[in-house]
Amino acid sequence: MVDGRCVLTGSLGLNHGFPFLPTRSKRKGFVYYAMGQITQVARQFYKTHLEIEIISEEESMDMTHVIMKLHFQNNAFRSTFFAFFPRYEN
Repeated sequence: MVDGRCVLTGSLGLNHGFPFLPTRSKRKGFVYYAMGQITQVARQFYKTHLEIEIISEEESMDMTHVIMKLHFQNNAFRSTFFAFFPRYEN
């Protein structure tokens, strides 16, 4: 979260999707609040089980930088993506 905004990035080499969520905040411990919110949104609105793994956590000056890896079934994205980009399918 960047002051209420999410930045979503990823790589096709990992889980064929965009499973990484980099966040930064000036509020200590905010990442755990964000993880709970993301998990609840997945459960309530998408009926999807989501697990979040913290890949890295760094503190610099007054900012906490965290990279989370999202583990979930992403079949809808996969089928749509590979229809347009079949060369990336394993």
